[in-house]
Amino acid sequence: MACKDFDGQVVRQAAALGALLDRFVCVRLVRMNRVDLSEFQFDYDLKWAAVFKHADGAVFGRYGSHLPSGPMGNNSMAGLRRTLERVLEAHRDYPANRETFAAKKGPVPLYRQVSEAPSRRIRKILAKRGREGCVHCHNVYDSYHDRAVEAGTYDPQTVWKYPLPENIGLQIDPDDGRRIARVEPESPAA
Repeated sequence: MACKDFDGQVVRQAAALGALLDRFVCVRLVRMNRVDLSEFQFDYDLKWAAVFKHADGAVFGRYGSHLPSGPMGNNSMAGLRRTLERVLEAHRDYPANRETFAAKKGPVPLYRQVSEAPSRRIRKILAKRGREGCVHCHNVYDSYHDRAVEAGTYDPQTVWKYPLPENIGLQIDPDDGRRIARVEPESPAA
């Protein structure tokens, strides 16, 4: 399923999600230009992602992944539905379970907004108007990489911060999101 198809189903509140999404305050961000990177931390190489937050800033969870076979390979409406259900369960028990979510917020990023990145590539994008001036999620990592290259500290080992499960021999059930469907024999995961 393509990113825009999946996004369209979510935006139109597909029948499988409608009643669940009605229990959330949904905000759709399609540009990273002014997003607070300390508040929205996820794998910026994704084509589609959701971040589930409490009003006090606690992160209940995230949804979104990709496969080597395609950017939406691990995303499914059933998997998103199951994630929404889990987030509502967590919210029901909040704040008694607050400590469970403390580690879901990452370290303070190098800069608060991608527009603050000292990157020629980002400045070039931001100088444009309309769609051409749209900073995409992957540009967040581009700005980190550009900064390291320009400073002479670039290390290829830091490029892929979140390895795909398949890279270590795991296949995740896309309709569950947490269940391992298969472990490849003789892989690091095995």
